[in-house]
Amino acid sequence: MIGATPEGYYALTFGSDNFTILPDLLINSPQGLAALDGNDTVFGSTITDIIIGNQGDDSLLGNDGNDWISGDQDNDYIDGGAADDILGGGTGQDTIFGNWGGDSLYGGEDSDLFVVQLDIATTNVYSGDLIWDFNPAEDMIGLKGGFTEASIQLELVEGGTLVKDPLTKSVLAWVYAVTPEQLQGHLINVENSNLDIANNLPNGATDLGVLNNILPINNFVGDSDVYDFYRFTLNTPSEVTIDLTGLSADADLVLYQDINGDGSLSDTDQEVLRSEDGDLNPETKILPLQLGNYFLWVKQYQGDTNYNLNLSATPYPFLQPDDAENTLATARDVGTLNSLVAFNDVVEPFDRYDVYRIQLPTQSDLTLNLNFLNPSVNADADIWIGQDRNGSGYIENNEYVFEQYQPGTTPETIALDGLNSGEYFVVVQQAQGNTGYTLDMSATPNLTRPQFLDPSGVPNYSSYYGWGLVDVAKAVALATGQTIPYPDINDLTSTPSGNIPTYDNFADLNVMNVPEVWNQGYTGEGVIVAVLDTGVDLKHFDLADNIWMNSPEANGQPGIDDENNGYIDDINGYDFVGKDAYPYPGFQQNGYDSHGTHVAGTIAAAANGDSAYSNGRWNVNGVAFNAQIMPVRVSSTSKGYNETLAEGIRYAVDNGAKVINISSGEHSPDSQQQVVSQPEIKAALEHAKQKDVTVVISAGNERSNFAEGLVTFPTYPSRFSEDDLAISVGAIDGSNSNNLQFADFSNPAGVKPSNFVVAPGVGVLSTVPGNSYEIMGGTSMSAPYVSGVIALMLEANPNLTVDQIQDILIQTANPQAINGIKISTVIPPDVAIA
Repeated sequence: MIGATPEGYYALTFGSDNFTILPDLLINSPQGLAALDGNDTVFGSTITDIIIGNQGDDSLLGNDGNDWISGDQDNDYIDGGAADDILGGGTGQDTIFGNWGGDSLYGGEDSDLFVVQLDIATTNVYSGDLIWDFNPAEDMIGLKGGFTEASIQLELVEGGTLVKDPLTKSVLAWVYAVTPEQLQGHLINVENSNLDIANNLPNGATDLGVLNNILPINNFVGDSDVYDFYRFTLNTPSEVTIDLTGLSADADLVLYQDINGDGSLSDTDQEVLRSEDGDLNPETKILPLQLGNYFLWVKQYQGDTNYNLNLSATPYPFLQPDDAENTLATARDVGTLNSLVAFNDVVEPFDRYDVYRIQLPTQSDLTLNLNFLNPSVNADADIWIGQDRNGSGYIENNEYVFEQYQPGTTPETIALDGLNSGEYFVVVQQAQGNTGYTLDMSATPNLTRPQFLDPSGVPNYSSYYGWGLVDVAKAVALATGQTIPYPDINDLTSTPSGNIPTYDNFADLNVMNVPEVWNQGYTGEGVIVAVLDTGVDLKHFDLADNIWMNSPEANGQPGIDDENNGYIDDINGYDFVGKDAYPYPGFQQNGYDSHGTHVAGTIAAAANGDSAYSNGRWNVNGVAFNAQIMPVRVSSTSKGYNETLAEGIRYAVDNGAKVINISSGEHSPDSQQQVVSQPEIKAALEHAKQKDVTVVISAGNERSNFAEGLVTFPTYPSRFSEDDLAISVGAIDGSNSNNLQFADFSNPAGVKPSNFVVAPGVGVLSTVPGNSYEIMGGTSMSAPYVSGVIALMLEANPNLTVDQIQDILIQTANPQAINGIKISTVIPPDVAIA
């Protein structure tokens, strides 16, 4: 949480929060609680609160006290709770429910549903709910207590219309500046439309008791009933299956563990699942859960729908104790590794990661061996190594060093020569089952002399940064037959909103001369770019309008392969990891895998400026902001697998993509790359070229892990650029346009010329799951910039072939833009730069 601000607010994060206000929390925040961005759920305290939803589809629940609640923007659910509240919807299609007390209701802009609590009304006009801005052209009033429009009395009074019980003459609501005739046809019984207020709050959740056998539930969510909350208990660690079926509109699942056991949601509780699969497809989730108490809720995303919810739990057998810790912060500290050390331990569903911290005092050769002890029938674990160079507490995309993934209990070995000195983390990761293991590690000094790569000897081609920085203004102009680049225009800039800083990706776009192409009217319109990655958040508001739709499936019958492409219900792409039609990001130890969503935003995030999100705080524009993104999930940890990646390439080609972005590859140095064989991927790339589909692949991030000179070319599959099957992309630091540097982590082009260009890849801001944004680095972030450039080229000239696109990028790239080469090891003074 961000906490109190100088402006007098108590601000939440810019993601999707679930937050409960404790009494007196806002005593020093007179402006109230600001939920900021994301789809937030806020529960008020037992005293008076001020709650502002800001951006996102929020649920704001007042609880007790005379509250002031504003949904602000987007489609919100507002519940005043007890006492006399002031509730405002703001913009968006809001549901505003006064609940107990005499409340003042303001719908704001767009169509709103005002729900009045009839059974608390009195004969005093001002004791019922006051609806101040009812718009007969778009708003509705929801009635409770068994009333319908036919059974209530509408009475014209000075200033508006009273909604009354004709038997008791009690005033149920007062609607300002609207006549009875204008209200006719606008009152509905929301009980008949399944408004079940009883379980719309966590503290009113339906208690399912101890979960064991299959428990079927039938219920409803919609505009008048956004949430249904349930709670259950597990008396033993169990595998829990959650099935959500029978949908006629889009609904989602969220699961939290009640960590502190207080029976309510709070900051100390832990999100376990946020399933946002799209459309009407059934959602099935199988989760390993610890014993404890849980909150599960079904949330309306769009439209009204009944649903079937089936829950079941299967207890796990006794789990072995664990010794090694599970995070980088609590890793087992091995210390300086200079001799053979060994450890015995276990990984299992509730202890998926065992993390070991080692120190290499000097450039070293490292060997890791993983063998298995008394494994269960379905046991499987893998091993990988990385660094936390930026101190984030996680191994990020450009910080992986090497991974080893063998099926089942096949022994796994990692042998790396010439690793740079420093701190490393070795991770044993459970794949399935209860897996006991022995891990032994050893390191010996490596005396290889660091050195720069040899020069290529080819004019305008560097052994490090290839043909240079992509120049979009030149490339798109040449694509249309013009030899003179488009004229310069002013660089993109952001304007801060008051004291709130603004974050954007404009420096990267400016250094590549992207605005000059937009100024010519090219935005990627009509070009499909496939993102083969870890999945994409299809509902991110900066991406949702640009997600590819498979029209035959979207307009066809569920469960049928309507267009006969071999994949059922692939409306927005396909997941080759989960083997289903939901290419959403997977859930990792540190949250949802954001890699693929970040890549997609760099290509095609909407150019909606400061009107769309947090008053301009985040201004992320995709290079081709009107292109379509085809999400294809081929990996779960930011790396590709041969089989799934090859399948993903063929799927993208055969379903209309004109550009394919692959921001993944083998994490390994030259010594391992020499023996890598990827015939399936090469064959798929050949298929893409035959169909005139251009493939862009990140070069890899291995160079900074090893002594300079030990990583001399891109990793596979990016290295297939040597065969004219792909465009390989390295990274530069574009934060200072006057001093562009080839990034120290970026794999180099190699002495032999290939289709290698560079783009910004340090500190790249883009979209991540949950309507949020993050800064990431790596060649994974560079490749989508080039994919977006190609989309612009193809809009300008749809007849370009793959060879022509590659040639144009090479001809127009600018090697003179690069001012230097960053290195991570000390180079002897007598060694010349390439």
